[in-house]
Amino acid sequence: MIRSLTVFTLMFALAVPGLAEDKEKKKPKKKKDLPLAAAKLFSLPETIELSDDQTAKMAELRMTYAPKFQEAIGQMRSALSPETIKARAAARKKALSEGAKRKDLMKAINEAAPLTDAEKKAVEESRATMRQLQQEVRGKIRGMLTEDQLAKLPKMRGGKKAKGDKKPGSEKKPKGDKKPKKPAAE
Repeated sequence: MIRSLTVFTLMFALAVPGLAEDKEKKKPKKKKDLPLAAAKLFSLPETIELSDDQTAKMAELRMTYAPKFQEAIGQMRSALSPETIKARAAARKKALSEGAKRKDLMKAINEAAPLTDAEKKAVEESRATMRQLQQEVRGKIRGMLTEDQLAKLPKMRGGKKAKGDKKPGSEKKPKGDKKPKKPAAE
């Protein structure tokens, strides 16, 4: 019994410093190479399996376009003062916590920290650059996917539907097929 207790104590004494070292060796947070909106461009649904060649091309695309996205965002941020950025971030956080959707969210941000005409112009130029980059990336990704993979992409992304694909119940009914209105109860 004493021998078991001694062995247990010895094991415990050796394990505790090892646990402390593990806590110290926590990996530092990775710096994001892309903003969330741009990062989503490079992520495909799990149902689309890429070949090794396609995976390499995706990595190459990401390496090519990441600096371009960062530059566009840097231009946008450099046009805004630090106070404006902080005020807009606080307004965004508050509006999101209140459950605001996109239109209301933007309205709340713009009311809390309105932009000057020069800032609006710089922001719009950066957004136009980012939209152009997004279109280029989407085109290149679609160019490397097979037809089977492309067929899965719009369904998963909610993108444009192929011609002839319609939502169920969206067909227009002929005018003569309307049900007659019931007379109001008196």
